[in-house]
Amino acid sequence: HTAYRRQRQMCIRYSTIAAYDADLRGMIDHLEAMAFTGGPDELDANRIRIWLSTIHERTQARTRARKLSALRSFFRFLVKNGLATRNVGDEVLSPKLPRPVPRAISADEVFSMLEADMADTPLNRRDLAMIELLYGAGLRAAELVALDIDRVNLTTRSARVVGKGNKERIVPFGRKAEASIRRWLERRPELVDARRAETEALFLNAKGGRLSTRGLRLRLRRRVLEVALGRNVTPHML
Repeated sequence: HTAYRRQRQMCIRYSTIAAYDADLRGMIDHLEAMAFTGGPDELDANRIRIWLSTIHERTQARTRARKLSALRSFFRFLVKNGLATRNVGDEVLSPKLPRPVPRAISADEVFSMLEADMADTPLNRRDLAMIELLYGAGLRAAELVALDIDRVNLTTRSARVVGKGNKERIVPFGRKAEASIRRWLERRPELVDARRAETEALFLNAKGGRLSTRGLRLRLRRRVLEVALGRNVTPHML
């Protein structure tokens, strides 16, 4: 196993070197075609931009960003060894990369988490209410655990949420979330610890304190395992 890991690391290292070499050779070929014969300090940012523009149509933004990264790394080497006085790659903006498509969870997967058989315990009632609010109201994890009881109006089915930038907004939720919250509130007193001051938090942990975002993620992960979804689910995905 040790020999295998070493061989694999060597292959990765050589593959990286080969990729950098190919990227730099492509730039050198372009400069030679443009009759550029100067040294590293004579290479200006505009020539680099022209090179990137010539490969724009046949490459993706990530490929061009990698090529520019190779150039910057090469010039860092040159500057470090006294062969150049500046890194021309730092004078060129990196291509704007497309934002990754957010991971999503299907409605069927959410319903399997909500509708699977489970023991009627205070914690399970709490978990169902949390999932209903995360999914039905689109709350962030931190917003959910920060909710106090007096910020949730079951009559109007809405919650006053403090989000990013300390901005408050009113968030509506549906009948199923309302029903789940009511069922949770019936059992909530069972988690309140008489030895400590009662918290106004809507969602309590097993010790009677306010549930943390870490606790929320752990409970959500446990619920995913119970219904055998076969994938990781985060509060943000809901």
